[in-house]
Amino acid sequence: MWTPPVIETAKADLVTTHLVESLGDSRHLRSPFLNGKTFDVGIVGNYPYSIPPEVVKKFSMGLLKIHNSLLPKYRGPSPVETAILNGDKVTGVTICEYTADKSDSGKILAQFPHYMGDTPIRTWVLSSLCKEGKGFLVMALRNLEYLFKEAVEQKEEEASYTEELNEDSAKIYWEKTTAAEIERMSRAFWGKMYVNSNWVGKKMARKIYLTRVALPTENQSPLDEKIHTMEPGRLFYDDKASYLETVCIDRSRLILHKLRISLRKDNSGDKFKKVFLKSSGGHRLLTEPAVYGKPTRRFVYPPGTDPNEQLETSSSSSSSSSSSSSSSSSSSSQPEGSPSPSPLVNDGDIEKQ
Repeated sequence: MWTPPVIETAKADLVTTHLVESLGDSRHLRSPFLNGKTFDVGIVGNYPYSIPPEVVKKFSMGLLKIHNSLLPKYRGPSPVETAILNGDKVTGVTICEYTADKSDSGKILAQFPHYMGDTPIRTWVLSSLCKEGKGFLVMALRNLEYLFKEAVEQKEEEASYTEELNEDSAKIYWEKTTAAEIERMSRAFWGKMYVNSNWVGKKMARKIYLTRVALPTENQSPLDEKIHTMEPGRLFYDDKASYLETVCIDRSRLILHKLRISLRKDNSGDKFKKVFLKSSGGHRLLTEPAVYGKPTRRFVYPPGTDPNEQLETSSSSSSSSSSSSSSSSSSSSQPEGSPSPSPLVNDGDIEKQ
C-alpha cells in the first residue's frame, strides 16, 4: 500500500505521530482526540473539510496547513491543476497556520517555489512537490518557534481561488476552447480524469474521452488541407498517419493519438479511424450530447469566427476593386442565374452516423 512521503518522514523523524484517515464524517475525526490526550502540533494536508473546534484545541501550538501553491495565490482544492490550466511555469509549497473560517488564509510560516517547466503534467508535479515538501515540512517543524514569530499575514487583495474539479471541468466546448487549452487540460487532469466530448455512433450517443492529445510540431503538415475551413471538432485522418487530427475555434490544430468511447477500451488514432470513421472529415465531436437517430445540429460559430464568412468577405473586397471589364468577362463565363461557387463547402454540417 502506498504511503505518502510526508507520513513516512513523520514516522521516521518525530517522536510520536497520530495519523487520522477521515472520510469527512466528523465522528471519524473526533474519536481519536476525545480520550484526554493533548498534542504539540498537527499537520493538515489535502483535507477539504472543517476540523471541529474541540479537536483544534487539543494542539497546544495549533495546526499547520501545507498547501501546494505560493499563497495567497490559488487557495482551495485544486492549486496544481489550476496552475497548469493557466499556463504557469512556477508553483510551490506553503506552510501556513490553519484557519477554520477561511480556506488557506492563515499566516504564512514558510514557502518554497518549484519550477514546473514549459509542459508540466499533474502527476509529475504532485510527485515532485511531495518529495521536496517532506524535507521542507520537517525543517519547519524543527524551527516552529522562530517561524511563528516571523509569520506573515497574507495579502487578501492578491488572493485567488480554485474550485473542486469534476468531469465537467474537463469538457471541451468546441465553440470556444482552443487547441492549446485542450492540451493544457489534458496535462492538468492527467491521472485523475480525461478531457471529454460527445460522440454519436452507429448505435447510440456516448461520451468520448481524448486520452492522449498533443499540439502539432512547427513543421507538421495537416492531414487534410480543408481542415482549416471546417467546423471545430471534425475528425480528419490520413491512411499513412497513426493519429487523427481536428481543428479548434481559433483554427489551431489538435493531434489525437488515443481516444476512448465510453464503455470501450482505448483506441489509437489508426484503429479508431478503421472502426468508427467512414471518411476523413465526415464525423464531428460535439459539445452537447446528441439524440441518436436524428441529424446532429449544425455548428453555430460565434460572431467573427466562421472561416467561410471571412473568406467571403475577403473575396468581396477583392471583387469590388477589380475593373468593370474583368467583371463582365467573368460573368460571361458563367450562365446567368447560376449560384456563385463557394470554395469552402461544409459537406458534413448535418450528418447521420
